[in-house]
Amino acid sequence: MTDPRAGRRLPTDALVTILQPWDEIAEPLHRRLVHVLDPSPEWDTLWVGAGAARSALWWAKRVGGHVAALDPRPAAVEWAERAARSSGLSRRVTLQAGWADDLPHETDVFDLIVLSLLLQPRVDAGEAMRQAARVVRPRRPVAALVPTWSGTPPEGPAADLARLGIHPRFLVEWKATLRDAGFVELTAEAIAPDGRWLASGWIGVLLRAWRAAGVRAVSGMLAREIRALRALVRTRALGASLITGVRWIDA
Repeated sequence: MTDPRAGRRLPTDALVTILQPWDEIAEPLHRRLVHVLDPSPEWDTLWVGAGAARSALWWAKRVGGHVAALDPRPAAVEWAERAARSSGLSRRVTLQAGWADDLPHETDVFDLIVLSLLLQPRVDAGEAMRQAARVVRPRRPVAALVPTWSGTPPEGPAADLARLGIHPRFLVEWKATLRDAGFVELTAEAIAPDGRWLASGWIGVLLRAWRAAGVRAVSGMLAREIRALRALVRTRALGASLITGVRWIDA
């Protein structure tokens, strides 16, 4: 049966590849996460929403421990499994198909969850955080990368983002969502205070789009919704925040 959320839009991993290129955007965000979280190499980590493989492989090499990663498309998982085998990390990296708001994991099995909601169209963010609270162990952390309004959202561009399935919130609303899911000891910071959490420069974006999915991806990058997204980020009306919390025992 076809997932009702699937459509003709570019898949999430293509959006990440095009709009958050590894060397320019993604790896610096990962390094910042390691600095903030200071994870133990003994921890079992779950990466949700950060692409099919590269984040998990980088985390396993840099931090250690066992890393699980989630992608909604079985084909992407198959590709990621091949990448894990070729890098010699298949015993330390587990890849599985699934959605951020419907995690296919048992309760209380991870020491850390990194939940990237920056480019996760059609995902219920509140349910994703409740799922994270279910599968992380008590007194262990979750880190959520979220799109955040820095002022009153303009009506037209906000509607364009909604059509992409992206629903930014004010920082206070994101913190309330984590609190309602059962997390305490909340902290928040701008993960990219210079506004660089999406790639700048049309030429690079379109070249990556062509490599990712040819004409379809190039056309997608020129769509009004994507242009609105990039404009909001460029003017810093839309930012990226890192919110961390610790799962309370009774969550």
